[in-house]
This record gives sequence, C-alpha cells and structure tokens, in this order.
Amino acid sequence: MKNLNFHRVGLLIRHQIFSDIRKYRNQLLGLFIGIFATMFFILFNGRWANIEEMNDTWSHSAAVSVLIAGGVLSLISASLTFSPMNSKTKRITSLMLPATNLEKFVSYLTVSVVFYHLAFLVVLPLADLVQYVAFWALSYPRSFVTPEVMSILSQATPFFAVLTLLGCIAQIATYVLGSAFFRRQPFILTTLLTFVANYALLILLFTFLEVFGESLAEYFLDPAYSMTFTLDSLKQPLKVALIIGTLLWIVLCLSASYRMFRRANVIPSRHIGF
Repeated sequence: MKNLNFHRVGLLIRHQIFSDIRKYRNQLLGLFIGIFATMFFILFNGRWANIEEMNDTWSHSAAVSVLIAGGVLSLISASLTFSPMNSKTKRITSLMLPATNLEKFVSYLTVSVVFYHLAFLVVLPLADLVQYVAFWALSYPRSFVTPEVMSILSQATPFFAVLTLLGCIAQIATYVLGSAFFRRQPFILTTLLTFVANYALLILLFTFLEVFGESLAEYFLDPAYSMTFTLDSLKQPLKVALIIGTLLWIVLCLSASYRMFRRANVIPSRHIGF
C-alpha cells in the first residue's frame, strides 16, 4: 500500500463528512450566521448615515471585522481537526479504516482547514447578498462588503502579503497541534498557551533584536516611532529570519501533530494526546 494515495484520501474525506453530516452542516450554518451577523450589526450602526458615508466608513469597518471574524473561526475549525477521534467509538472506526496514517492525517487537515477556507469564500458573498437585501427591505442605506474585503487583501505589499500568509498558516498549524494535544477545549487551551508563549517570545525578541540592528521596542514604546513603523522598514536579515522562523514553526507543528496522530491508541491517556 502506498503511503499516500489521493484516491483513498478522497474516500476518507467523503466518509468523514457523510458519517457526521449534521455536524458539518451546523458548522457551515454557523459560519454563515457569524459572517452575516458581523456585517449586519456593524452596518446597522450606520443606518442614519448617507450612502456615501456608509461606503467610505462602515463598509470598510465591516470588511475588517469580517476578516477578523473569519480568522477566529478558522482557528476554531483548525482546533477541531482531530475531534472525530475524541470518542472511543470514532477512534476505533478511524484506526480500522483501510488507509495509512498519513492519508488519514491529510484527510483531517483537508476537512478542517482547506474546506473551511473554501466554504468561507462561498459563504462570504452569499452572506453579503443577504445583508444587502435585508437593508434594502428596511429602506436603509446599503452597501456590499465583499469588494471592500478583496480591496483590503489586494493592498498588501509583497513582503507583507507573504509574511501575513505564513503567519496565518503558522497560527492554523499551532491550533492543529493544539487539537492533537488537547482532547477537551482545544481552542481555549491552545489560545491561553499561545498567549503566554507569544508574550515570552516578545520579551526574547526585544532582548536579541539588536543583533539585526533594530530597535523594535521603540516602535511600541514611543508613539513617534510607532506611527512610522512598517514591516517593509525592517532590515533584510530580520525579514529572512522572520520568514525562516515561521516556516520552521509550521513544519514543527505539523510534524508533531502527525507523530502524535500516528501513535494514537484505542485507549488514550487521561488528559492529553490520543
């Protein structure tokens, strides 16, 4: 048996979705409601504004909020990567499936990460259309948010776009690892652990950053510096270090998640892991 056969991966994905179709239907509905509610309540605050003001201000605010909400929901979805193995029955079923561990791992990642972002791209314009119709029915000023979302994404510089993409993937990989490590409340526990780790990393960054000739602390402590700080203003060695460090973290998280998944037993440890 090959270690990775995409046909078997497709069969595993189909089995995973249709064996718990209600769960994924509810997640899709929750994604729609989350995006729609974010748009609607922010735009509703501008109901007394004229259309020009709404286009310039409230649509931008709604677009930023939708991106933030979508990012949080993405992390929640990633933290549920291995939720099908939380119960003993589902774990036995997963271990008995005629496929390699790598194929099962890829299928879980595809459903929780790839399919979420595909669903987001589909649900975003649909929720946008619904909120537009709702404001039209209420005879309130109305505006589409999706074009503003795309405009924000397209304005990033190449380095910022690459670093942001890698940063998002690193965050997702972190929550995938959290899903493998914490069987209960993986999103909350991973968030708390990430907050503590980021705070410690920030202290180390301030300590060793002078190696690259940067005074990043001044950007945070001095308002005059903070107004001029951009990622593109960082020196080339630090840019390379940020990209390499992020890539290494992604590889570390995914490889650690796979190792834990590969060693899954029918009877797991009491608190953490499989």
